[in-house]
Amino acid sequence: MLPITVLRFESRQIVAASLQDVWEFLVCPMNLQRVMPSWLGLELVPPVPQRLEAGVLFTSRIRPCAGIPMSMVSEIVHFEPQRFFVDEQRFGPYRFFHHRHTLEQVPEGTLIIDDVHYAPPFPFLEKVVDRLFMRDQMEKIFAHRRRKFAEIFGTPQ
Repeated sequence: MLPITVLRFESRQIVAASLQDVWEFLVCPMNLQRVMPSWLGLELVPPVPQRLEAGVLFTSRIRPCAGIPMSMVSEIVHFEPQRFFVDEQRFGPYRFFHHRHTLEQVPEGTLIIDDVHYAPPFPFLEKVVDRLFMRDQMEKIFAHRRRKFAEIFGTPQ
């Protein structure tokens, strides 16, 4: 088996909403489409679960590169209500993808932490592919998500 270079991306944001409200939003898969950029072309493939919990599998399609569709099957592998959940890719475009969504109540509202560990698809070229394409795309996706979360939940004064 070829070695894997696992890379990390983190995004943090405080929104002016209760942890309960943010949690309820995050565990509804249909809300994913509300916070993802349209250029990514995200589609959830039926059947779409009503709510995320440990063991749930769901499939999404994205078009990150020249409109070419890519499917990704994700599984919720860890789930601690109103604290965090982790989705991992089971099949898809990455060699490895692990996304931990963590919420913390803070005096200003709720801190949202997205911690993503991933490995690009091409062995031995992971860092080059990341520098040329993936890191920039990840930055743009999460910048968009932060804007959408601010619109939906507001920002602390």
